[in-house]
Amino acid sequence: MPFQVGESVVHPSHGVGQIIGIKSQQFFDREREDYYEISLPNGTVWVSVADQDRIGLRQVADRAELDACRLILLSQPAEMNKDFRKRRVEVLERLREGTLRSICMVVRDLTAISWQKPLSEADAATLHKIYDNLCREWAASTGLSLDETTQLLDSLLNELRSTYAQGRVHALD
Repeated sequence: MPFQVGESVVHPSHGVGQIIGIKSQQFFDREREDYYEISLPNGTVWVSVADQDRIGLRQVADRAELDACRLILLSQPAEMNKDFRKRRVEVLERLREGTLRSICMVVRDLTAISWQKPLSEADAATLHKIYDNLCREWAASTGLSLDETTQLLDSLLNELRSTYAQGRVHALD
């Protein structure tokens, strides 16, 4: 078992949590198996130890990963589909990777779109959720408070917006 009780982990759908137990459980019609009991800000989730890779449970990013993500958040936004329905599929495909880098790219790109026009309700909800997860993971990795982390990431995105407004970054439309 690569994760231990007390370790912080990232669930691709729920964000950062802490493993508070490893227990043998039987859920639904599955055979009894070991599960991680993960405490999250909004509750508890159980993840099969055997299925952790398929589900995408991973360690919290390290400093090197955060450095790469900082560069992503300051880099040229990628063009996304203008049709919000097609863009939604594109976003979900990118997030399916489950990496912090893919989350940063989607945050950067949806934020850049929001500078031009209001996001669809689905895009706005997705951006809110993944931005919150990004802040929580960044805070868990650095030891900064959630408020400090949010200020840092807002500052990075504001720097990108300033660069974008000055024409040093190509427009998305």
